Amino acid sequence: MSQTTRTTIISVPRAAQIYIATAIMALMLMTNIHPSAQDKSSQDKSSKAKSSKAKNRLSQVKPGRSVVRSQHAMVATSQPLASQVGLEVLKRGGNAVDAAIAMAAMLNVTEPMMTGVGGDAFMLVYWSKTKELKGLNASGRAPGALSLDYFAKRQTKQMPEFGMESITVPGAFDGWVTLLEKYGTMKLSDLLSPAIDCAENGFPVMEKTAEDWNA
Repeated sequence: MSQTTRTTIISVPRAAQIYIATAIMALMLMTNIHPSAQDKSSQDKSSKAKSSKAKNRLSQVKPGRSVVRSQHAMVATSQPLASQVGLEVLKRGGNAVDAAIAMAAMLNVTEPMMTGVGGDAFMLVYWSKTKELKGLNASGRAPGALSLDYFAKRQTKQMPEFGMESITVPGAFDGWVTLLEKYGTMKLSDLLSPAIDCAENGFPVMEKTAEDWNA
């Protein structure tokens, strides 16, 4: 006797079908989205960790100019052309005194409103060979004929603010020569040559210098 197996089809109400379909779809979405959410979370954590490390590295560097370093020598002026001249002198075998005089001369041309041979100068020199620190007072002296008797006869008790009596003889250039003869190694004509060239042929004037010059 044979037995026949039949599949029984059960009729499911419409509301139940919608509920089951919604549940299956929600389960599929949860299965598909969950790994991506984990990956995104991991990426966010990794990104935050990298950002934190970068901030820590940046916080160790203070804002502003970097420290200037050199293996051999360096110069410093308020004008790039003057600094360039000083470096060239050192490259040619000159010493710090040679470079300082060449730069001072260049500054006389490029920034005449800040310095000049018609003024005074005060200089400090450390001589490594003897380990001595020397100072030179190249401030201008009073004219030879302007004696103490001159002021005594006029009953002048303090230096006048106006007039020829207040003017001194410029001492800057004499200071350069005195310093060069004592400590320098190059000829004065060679040190003044770059400044003379700029004075004769011109040079670019920077914005800040132009503003100060016109003030």
